[in-house]
Amino acid sequence: MALGKRIKELRKQRGMTHRVMVSDYGFHLTQIARIERGESFSVPTLLRLAETFQVPVGELISGIGEIDGDELKPKAAIDSKRSKEVKPPKEAKASKK
Repeated sequence: MALGKRIKELRKQRGMTHRVMVSDYGFHLTQIARIERGESFSVPTLLRLAETFQVPVGELISGIGEIDGDELKPKAAIDSKRSKEVKPPKEAKASKK
């Protein structure tokens, strides 16, 4: 679940309207709307949201950005001309002074 949707869900679970977030917790009305749409926001705002909902930050961001197994696509076949072996770096030549 995206972070914005998670925040919206927490707000609704707690019976908070956008107006309550503004009047009681000091957020801006447009700020809450942007967050819930999934637009980016700062770390201090994330901390304020965690405090507002009384949940650890880790709970808010848990699983965000993880890839499901269904989302993985097979990689293209490796070109047969390329070797899978790791070659050691060439030795640097001593500079002449």
